[in-house]
Order: sequence, then structure tokens, then C-alpha cells
Amino acid sequence: MAPKASIHSLPPEIKARLADLCRLQDRVFPRVFDALKERAREPTVRVYYSDDEDDSDHESCDDETDVFKMGPFSDRRAEDPHYPQSLVSLSCVSKEWRDVAVKILFRVRPLSLACRGFEALFFTDATFEEGTQQVTAYQCSKPIFLFAIAPRYGHLVQDLDLEFWPFDCSISNILASLAYLSRVRKVALPAIAAVSDLLVGTASGGNFPVEFASPAYIAGALQRVTLHADTVSLNRDDLRNTLSIVRGTNLRTLNVTPTREDLPALFSAILACPNLRTLNITTPPSERSMFKNSRSLPNLFHPTLRRLDISDLSGGKGLYDFIGHFASSLEELEVYLYTEPRVNAVPPDPGRINLPRLQRLKITGGLATTAPLVQHISPHTFPALQTCTWGISRLIGQEVQSAFAAQVADIIGHQRDQQAGRAVPLRLTINVPFDQAVVGSSLEALGIGIGIEQGGSGLGVGFAHPEPIDLGPIDLPDLILTPKLCRADDSEVSELGKVVRGSLDRIRNLADQAIAVGDRFQISRIAHALQEGEWLCVEREC
Repeated sequence: MAPKASIHSLPPEIKARLADLCRLQDRVFPRVFDALKERAREPTVRVYYSDDEDDSDHESCDDETDVFKMGPFSDRRAEDPHYPQSLVSLSCVSKEWRDVAVKILFRVRPLSLACRGFEALFFTDATFEEGTQQVTAYQCSKPIFLFAIAPRYGHLVQDLDLEFWPFDCSISNILASLAYLSRVRKVALPAIAAVSDLLVGTASGGNFPVEFASPAYIAGALQRVTLHADTVSLNRDDLRNTLSIVRGTNLRTLNVTPTREDLPALFSAILACPNLRTLNITTPPSERSMFKNSRSLPNLFHPTLRRLDISDLSGGKGLYDFIGHFASSLEELEVYLYTEPRVNAVPPDPGRINLPRLQRLKITGGLATTAPLVQHISPHTFPALQTCTWGISRLIGQEVQSAFAAQVADIIGHQRDQQAGRAVPLRLTINVPFDQAVVGSSLEALGIGIGIEQGGSGLGVGFAHPEPIDLGPIDLPDLILTPKLCRADDSEVSELGKVVRGSLDRIRNLADQAIAVGDRFQISRIAHALQEGEWLCVEREC
């Protein structure tokens, strides 16, 4: 007799799918419930019709619907932020279901197309952001986390936020629980000095050994959770000491808020992370001219660092000197500058900055602070640049919009003149805080109307190559090795040699351009074209 089917006999992938749908329901429910609640709260409109011609029809509205006075709206259970708890309820069915459900809580699970369709069924603006279940320092301080959850499920925690430690939490529990979190991928670290001060206060009460309050013990406990992390965010307080624990081959993204004194320690930390790809820097609002001494910093060669994001609120010069230290590997650069320079501050000057591998650039700020870098763009300074996004964030009054747009158009006109020698045309996108048509009109007045496209993402300007000059028929043998030319006799060997050298020079230039812009397709075509020549070399060597 076949065993009776039950929910416990389902395949593991079906159980995981059910748990995933329970989590989706928990996330969608609050918005669905709020929409239904507002609809149920709408007063009922009752229209009474009279048969008497002298009596006119009239309407009557109730304060609340009968639906609102009963059912799920009659109590406060839905106001609980943890209601409903479908996934938690599923985990209470059995130990097997608990193991299935708890993995969903800590794991990155991108919503499937079916889930997104379910989501869009209720919301036209469905924009749920998928991510990991973040564990905070406050949660790690709970005894149940240290003694029950962390030993069994600590390896499932991927997102850990330790930046803020409440004064009333158990510091010893937090540090002890970190030993079980062995596979954290994203972590925000606190200041070592701040944690040490909290531990000293705890130890003075007799709840924790004093020797465990040392910065070395804290640094070791925090460093363990960074061994497998690919994203680390650091508190700006006591940053130099905290940077000393940032080490490892897995780190890909580093987020810091340094001061001027922290920059040498930041460079040392970058070199200690051989696979770092993205560096995000935000200057503290209280800092003044943070990068003014950047020229004194040592040159930095990091083969894998590709992206640099800087939000500079300090103003002043030296910013581009700092960026220049990453010129050997930088491919993406995003800079946000304070809308207007601070009092007595000098806007950053690009100077002689040269970024030979930069492909994408985004700069945002006021016109005075951003225009120098846009004007600095040329085939010589940024030879591989493909796209540039220029955002002007300062609000402009309507009375001066025309003059402001004319200044922007002059800068773009200057930039157009710089594009003649570029291998790949530059795509420039402009975002202005007023009607983009005003800038478009100014550009058309300068004869830059071709290539302008109006869209929601800004005003796009395409710099195309100049039209080629028709010089009449071309002598093909001087440019192309035709079969007839290749069958030359002895008297034509020297002439054929000149043609071959010219062809090799053109191929070399074409390869250099493809390498500069990262054109894999073009490089592949060149490689296939040179295969037969390589075989000739092999035959001669043999």
C-alpha cells in the first residue's frame, strides 16, 4: 500500500519554494492590508429615490462602513510590524521545515518572474528591493542569538550591521557571537575605540574581564567577520585604527568616511586588499579642503581597482590630485561636489590629470565646481572615455535660465571641438534643474542640434566623427593587399614590402584603439586575421 501523501513528503525544492512564497506574502501583506484598510474606511454613500415629484433625491453618508467595524480591521494585530509571520509559522511545523524556513531568512533570494507578477497584480509601482536579512548589533546582543541561533544558523548570516552599538546591550554577547558568523558577505564595522570604551564600562561592573576590553581583543573579534566579506563599510570615528583590520583577498568594495589624516592609512588598507574593485569615499561635512595635501601621498598602483566614487563636501583644491593616484587602473569615476564652493574655498582644478583607462564618468554639483572637469575632457586626457554624465544640481531662477544655458552650451561647444581625434565618439548626458529645452535651444544656436535627444534621463549629446572628405577614387593596392599585388616578381619585392609595412602599422593602430576602449569583438577579428601570419612564423622556426 502506497504511503499517504503529506506535506512532509514533498521534494526539498518544493519546500523551499513554499517557504519563499511565505516570505513574499509577509513582505506584500502590509501594503495590501493598508490599501484595503483605506478602502474599507471610505464612507458608504446611500442614495434614496422618491416617487413624489416634489421630493428630490438625496444622499446620506455613514461615518464608517460595516466592513471596517468587523473582521481584521476590528483589532490591532495588523499594526504589529511582524504581522503576519507566515514564514515563522511555517518554521514551527517541524524541525525539517524550520531548517528550510531559516535559510530563506538569511539568504539572498531574487524574486522570480512569477513572484514579480504576483507583486504587480496588486501594485502598479511595485518596487520591492531584494536583499539579505540584515543582522544588527542589538540582535547579536540577545542571549537567544548567542546560545541558540548563532551556533546553528550563524553561517547563514550574510549582512551584518555593527556600526551602532546601543549602550544598554551586552557587548560581551556581541563579541562572542561573532565567532559563529563565518560567512558574512557585507559588514559595517564600528569604531574600535568606541567599543573599547563600552567594554571598559561593562568590565568595571564585574560582568566582563578587564583584559578583554583591550583594542587588540576587539580588533581580532571584528577582523574574523571580515575574512569572507566582499563589502566593508567603516565608521569615520577612529578610522585609522579600524582600517588596520581591513585585510583579505575577498574584499571587493570598501566604503569609508575619512579625514585628511586618514588618507595614508587608507592607501595602506587598499594595498592590503589585492582584489579590491570599488572604493567609495564620503568626506565629513565638518572637514575643510580635505584633499589639499594629496600631492604628498605616494603613488598607488592597484591592478584591480576599477571604480572610484567620491562625495566631496569639504570643497577646496587637491581633489583631482587625489584621483590621479588611481590613474593606472581606474575605469569608472563618479564625483559629487558640494553644490557651490565654501567660503574662501577654491574649486578643484583638474590640472594635468590623465586617466588613460577611464570609460565612464559622472560628475554632479554646481556649474562652477563641475565645469572645469568637463572642459578638461579630451582625447589626450581621457582617451578611452565612452560616456559622461554631467549633472548640475543648483537651482536656477527662471530669469537667469537663458544665460545659464548659454554658459552650458559654450562648454559643450568647446567639448565638441575636442572630439575630432577620438577613436570612439563620446556620449555626453546633461541633467539641469530646469527645462532641458532651454539648453537645447542654446545648443542649436551654436549649430550642435544634430545628435540631441530629449529624454527622461537628461539631454543627450552625441559627438560623431567628422564627415570624411571625398578625395576621389582610391588606389586600392596602396591600401589593400589584393591577390594580384601579392603575386609580385623579384623587381616588385621592395614596393610590396612598403605596402606590407604600411598595412602592419594600420593593424597596430587599430589594435591600440580596440585595447584602449576594451573592444573585445574588434580584437577578436584582428586575432583571426593574423592567424595565417602566425603559422608562417611557426613554419619558419621549424
